[in-house]
Amino acid sequence: MLKQTGPGVGHIWLKVLLAVICSTVAGLGFASSSVSAADDGEFFIIASVQNQVLVNDVPERTPVAGALIKVTTSDGTLIGEGITGADGLCKVAVPTRDNYLIDIDTTSLPNGLTLIDAAKAQVKVDQVLFTTNTKRVTFFTGDSGVSGSTEIERYLQRLTDGIRLGIIIAMCSVGLSLVIGTTGVTNFAHGEMVTFGALLAFFFNVHLNIPILISGPLVILLGGCFGLLINWGIFARLTKRGIGSNSQLVVSLGLSLMLINLFLFLFGGRTKQLTSFSKQVNLEIGPIGITPRDLTTAILGIIILLSVAFSLQRSRLGKAIRAVSDNVQLASATGIDTQKVIR
Repeated sequence: MLKQTGPGVGHIWLKVLLAVICSTVAGLGFASSSVSAADDGEFFIIASVQNQVLVNDVPERTPVAGALIKVTTSDGTLIGEGITGADGLCKVAVPTRDNYLIDIDTTSLPNGLTLIDAAKAQVKVDQVLFTTNTKRVTFFTGDSGVSGSTEIERYLQRLTDGIRLGIIIAMCSVGLSLVIGTTGVTNFAHGEMVTFGALLAFFFNVHLNIPILISGPLVILLGGCFGLLINWGIFARLTKRGIGSNSQLVVSLGLSLMLINLFLFLFGGRTKQLTSFSKQVNLEIGPIGITPRDLTTAILGIIILLSVAFSLQRSRLGKAIRAVSDNVQLASATGIDTQKVIR
């Protein structure tokens, strides 16, 4: 007597998960298109006037009130004008998305303030770049922010900044290389998983007012749980069903797109800053200037990279990871729990 076979519970669960992912991406796209459609009614030019002052070679900006802003068409027809408020902003309504000229009346600036670049007293708004219902332009007064440093000093400063950013990228790439080595899958969503931790730190620090020294360990724990959840819910199940690495690569690409849109939907696309490090003065180390935040990040990054390298060479788990990376079947035959190593 033949036994009728059908899709298992796990197979059905996987289909449901993929359906949820697809519906989430579609829903976010529908929501964004709906918002865009709903915002087609009024259009505004928002001009900002900021005074820039150098404090220890770090530009600090404050709003300038009382500046007269005029908006005209390309042929000189006046559309509207306004005066900046205490926040340094002036909002002028325009009839449609078009080419406009935004001028600041330099005679209306407070005593002692002049534009950094007098040639930029007029800003042209291109219709092609006027993609939303608001277009922002900014005028700067005060110091230009260009220091009188020599070419070698600028080179050393850029070299320092490059090393600092390289350390951060190296920490992110270590995880990606370990995933590729142990699973053979190129995870296109690895960058979004790193971003998940960064956005968690931002949420805890800015919205919940939790100091970064307290929220940091919590973010590491939740980031690890997030990775375990993705492995358990998607990649481990695909591997169990014999799905190849190429197919899993495509799945990771879809996961990456979903997470990107989810993060944009929840946090927007602008640069975020932690409140704990919003205003820091550069430490002067010879010709090099670096904030305590960046210096601490670089030192911790070097310590982490050296610790990972040492553990891969000396620790029992590190040796198991290298064995799985070399040959999964042989490592499993010698008694190594390959799935535990991958997790």
